[in-house]
Amino acid sequence: MAARWQPGDTVLLRSVYRGHVRFAMPHRLVESTPERVALYVGPGTRGKRFAGPPLHQVENLSTYDWSLRDHLWTRNRALRLTPFGAAHSVDLLWDAETGELRCWYVNLQDPLRPAPLGFDTRDRALDIVVAPDGSWAWKDEDHLEAATALGRFSAEEAASIREEAERVIRRIEAWAPPFCDGWEAWRPDPAWPVPELPAGWQSA
Repeated sequence: MAARWQPGDTVLLRSVYRGHVRFAMPHRLVESTPERVALYVGPGTRGKRFAGPPLHQVENLSTYDWSLRDHLWTRNRALRLTPFGAAHSVDLLWDAETGELRCWYVNLQDPLRPAPLGFDTRDRALDIVVAPDGSWAWKDEDHLEAATALGRFSAEEAASIREEAERVIRRIEAWAPPFCDGWEAWRPDPAWPVPELPAGWQSA
């Protein structure tokens, strides 16, 4: 799906909700296959993220401030493995200073949608944190519950999010791909410069 890009190219990843950009961060393309795309973001990368409170804390969106603020990526080196058509990504997070693998991070999200500068998605509130030893824990269950109570997700959507998470958990417990594929040993090309936010990021 991402054949128009080559490894090392800048690919923009955005989270978009009801036509509003909530997050925009340039990444480097690591790999693209018919099944998935792998993107990398490292310390020093500058993007944009929402300036207001998270949507699961907002009752009335009619008065919500949709403005964005500058966001500097600092703590982690992140490799995002996202299967096309799947409602999640599996991220590996390494400590920016030590290079130690901190965790695998499963982000529940809308399936990727191709965009002129990269891909768009929408965060689905719920996450799973997987330790290097394979143990896992839920994250932000309360965010999903609050977002559903406010109508950000229907009851059916919330159930679908849970079902997707359970499918991923079965893969974690079986240590199936991508967890068993050796991505822990991957490192970014040291020749890659820090990507810049491309022109048109807000309207593409």
